[in-house]
Amino acid sequence: MAATRVATFACMVLVAVNAFAPAPRVSTGRAVASQSALSMTPVDVAPVVEASNAVMSQLPTQLVSLEVTTAAFLAVLLGTFFPCFFLITLYIQSEGYKAGGDA
Repeated sequence: MAATRVATFACMVLVAVNAFAPAPRVSTGRAVASQSALSMTPVDVAPVVEASNAVMSQLPTQLVSLEVTTAAFLAVLLGTFFPCFFLITLYIQSEGYKAGGDA
């Protein structure tokens, strides 16, 4: 029984650590000419834009703004729902206990 609890706790810690780790970068298959180009992120490279699109070029790219890992999504989702379910269950039980004491 104790070994199961320790294993479960270790798995929970591992999932929590992985939830906030950065996602691995996917290679696009293009050859890189120099080492400095390897350290550049997509935000560092500004595309050539026309004068009419100057405002749009200042906005963050969709790749950066929507980057969410699955583990982080699940951590937020479960971190929201488990406490809510616990509090709802606690409220229902306490109301039932108060109703039983009045009778």
